[in-house]
Amino acid sequence: MSPLKAMALFAILALSVTAWGATEFPAKVTGKRANIFVITLQVHGKDRHFVVDTGCSISVLGRDAFRDALVLDTSESVTLFSSKVHPEMIHVDLTIAGKRISEKVFRTDLSEVSEALGIAIDGVIGQDILSHFTTVTLNFKTHRLILE
Repeated sequence: MSPLKAMALFAILALSVTAWGATEFPAKVTGKRANIFVITLQVHGKDRHFVVDTGCSISVLGRDAFRDALVLDTSESVTLFSSKVHPEMIHVDLTIAGKRISEKVFRTDLSEVSEALGIAIDGVIGQDILSHFTTVTLNFKTHRLILE
């Protein structure tokens, strides 16, 4: 098979996979080691920036972006990107990639995280939200998050 035909076949297969239920989000890769994935999602009609952190067990939302949520509980402190924070537990209903997700997550001030990364961060998407998807792919070459 010629290289041109192989590339055309790959492009068709890639489009087909996306059409069969995968949702792609463009990402910005940042951080000192270019290892922090930041995606933009629409929240109440506004663009919001979220770090995708596969090592984070409970997602964290910023107080400024999610100030109207009902506080369920307060936590003494947790470490987030090497900083101690004092989060509140809140309940959120989200729709990401067409999937409705209902979870209890943390809410706290993310200004130090935003300052460290040089971009306004409105939340950190962790395993509690990512586990609702069959496959989660962080493609650092193409700067894309793929959720299936």
